[in-house]
Amino acid sequence: MIREFAGEWWGLLWRFGRLMSVGVMGRAGRHQIRRMSYDIGFRRSRGRLFRVSPQEVFPADLEVSIRETAGEPWNVKLEELLVLNALVRQVRPSALFEFGTFDGRTTLNLAINAPEDAKVYTIDLKPAGPTSAFVVGSRFQGTEQARKIVQLYGNTLSFDFSPYVNGMDFVFIDAAHEYANVLSDSRNAINLLRDGKGLIVWHDYEAWPGVTAAIEQLVREDPRFAETRHIAGTTLAFLWRR
Repeated sequence: MIREFAGEWWGLLWRFGRLMSVGVMGRAGRHQIRRMSYDIGFRRSRGRLFRVSPQEVFPADLEVSIRETAGEPWNVKLEELLVLNALVRQVRPSALFEFGTFDGRTTLNLAINAPEDAKVYTIDLKPAGPTSAFVVGSRFQGTEQARKIVQLYGNTLSFDFSPYVNGMDFVFIDAAHEYANVLSDSRNAINLLRDGKGLIVWHDYEAWPGVTAAIEQLVREDPRFAETRHIAGTTLAFLWRR
């Protein structure tokens, strides 16, 4: 037993050392380090949004479906995925828009928990080529839910959102985490809401400085975002306009 534990300990130490050295050269590694820092309680500053428990947002006994439970460093954590799925079940959106597809793990879960006739629109940068570190949308490709998903490509700073304006009930923002990108994505997101009503959810609030700063500026300066809240125990912030 001691030998087995020692092997696991050395393996973990080696992976941690690699992450803290070579890993900082890549965005995925830096993202993982930030998430680890957040999880152990180290953060540059605590966010200022009003916190609510998940039970204050949706019923505790709400049933959800979940797929692809194993995640990569850039994916939402499992407990956050459960919260997202519950929010989708609560809202029952007919049209959803996701900023940042990555490997499609969250996209797949949004589609599974949305009504049968719902559509999920998701956008990411066009793959650079066969040398890309991941395949955009790979987790939902070939699944039954793929028929409900529309993959879009482009930079959200310059993408033409006009065909989707005033047509969405649920928007999830998890694309580029830089301050300017989050500001732009958030303003586009609120214009996507049908008649100005619906749910916007952000990932990595408090865990990523650019995300935190952008959301809090919007709350201070734009009355449309005034009711934005932070779901305690997660890095999810949300705005539910009804």
